[in-house]
Amino acid sequence: WKNGQVSSSLPVSVAGTTNLIGLVVNSGTAELQGLEFEGEVRVTEGLRLSATAAYNKTEVKSFGRQANGLPNCTDCNNAYGSFDGVIGNELPTAPKVTFSLSADYTHKLTADLDWFARGDLSHQGKKFTDLSNVAWVGASNLLNVKFGVRNEKYTVEAFVNNVTDDDTLLSALPGTEVFSFGVSQLTTPPGVIKGEFRFSPPMPRAY
Repeated sequence: WKNGQVSSSLPVSVAGTTNLIGLVVNSGTAELQGLEFEGEVRVTEGLRLSATAAYNKTEVKSFGRQANGLPNCTDCNNAYGSFDGVIGNELPTAPKVTFSLSADYTHKLTADLDWFARGDLSHQGKKFTDLSNVAWVGASNLLNVKFGVRNEKYTVEAFVNNVTDDDTLLSALPGTEVFSFGVSQLTTPPGVIKGEFRFSPPMPRAY
């Protein structure tokens, strides 16, 4: 992946007022290696099984350069005080392993009424929040089930989403705290960078 574009922001002060200016910058080069699988099998007339799987390895090979030749990784500087250290890291928000399994069964209950059941399990591996690879969202496993009856006109079903009540965040990304714009605070305590994390909370169990 060459010259990958990412969103960035630059604080600009005019007449004593600081505003954030949005920019699109080229992040350098990343190497992507992966494998995907998708399959479905009809076991019987009423039973259908399906599955997907993906392996996705990412590695930053080069990055935008500063005047001193070091990579210009703002995420790294915010995390551990250096613009260097991004080479060899994984791309953010890209889990290495994902897979899903599904089973769907339908059978006659009466001459004009069918009953059915379905289960879906999806797994998503951990994913880093930013290019520094310091923080991440953990792996999640989501199980949904439902069953019911239906005819040509109507369907009545019961369901439970997130059966195990998995409480993993859906996503998390760093952001810029709007009052200081991420400027390092060199007083007490020293070296503190004001920032924020913006996250999507998990979907609770629902039925």
